[in-house]
Amino acid sequence: MSTPSEEWFVEQFHLRSPLEEFQEFGRFEIERLAAADTRFDEAQHRAAVDLVLRKLRAERTGPRR
Repeated sequence: MSTPSEEWFVEQFHLRSPLEEFQEFGRFEIERLAAADTRFDEAQHRAAVDLVLRKLRAERTGPRR
């Protein structure tokens, strides 16, 4: 028998790809770092996140021939 909290978790659970998870992580990190550090370079961080996202997308689609 399940508890109400377990039922809520199952109902709210959404399986996401690594790509989706990293996109969300990158967005939250940009917000967090921008709020915490006045010297934060958003453009440089976005470029790094974009690089990782390009590699994740390439990994998902496989090598192009």
